[in-house]
Amino acid sequence: MGFIGIVGWLGVGLGVILLLSGLSRQGPVGPGLMVGGATLAFSSLFFVVIGSMASAVLDTADEAARATRLLHAIAADRGIDLTTAAALGAANGAPAPKPAMNGEAQLADARSSSQVSPGKYEYLGETIVKQGNRYVSCGVEHRTLGKAKEAIKARKNG
Repeated sequence: MGFIGIVGWLGVGLGVILLLSGLSRQGPVGPGLMVGGATLAFSSLFFVVIGSMASAVLDTADEAARATRLLHAIAADRGIDLTTAAALGAANGAPAPKPAMNGEAQLADARSSSQVSPGKYEYLGETIVKQGNRYVSCGVEHRTLGKAKEAIKARKNG
């Protein structure tokens, strides 16, 4: 609980004391103390609420910073340069390309792949055919076109 919350709870406590004091007094002073105490207690609750909200906002900011540090540590562990990836993504408004490939390798990869006809692709001299929601190359089914390309590249290099 922060300073504002403590001040708020002190105000609520003082307001309740004034309210109870007003109940025990006779004459014109009693109702005045009751109204003043109730007003002080009620208005001090706003300090408590504001203090709680400020604490929640700061806790959220701390957790977001912690999550960001964790993601940066994971990226550094995997060898991903986030500044380059962010710059590439921001430049063309699209998600950044895979960081494992440099720009020249991506360009060569794009040039070696072409769509021959709807549902048929050529990649490194081999044909990939789309059948339903699968991609087939050399009789092997793959879930994505990228997986089919990786399999062809592995066969060529391996």
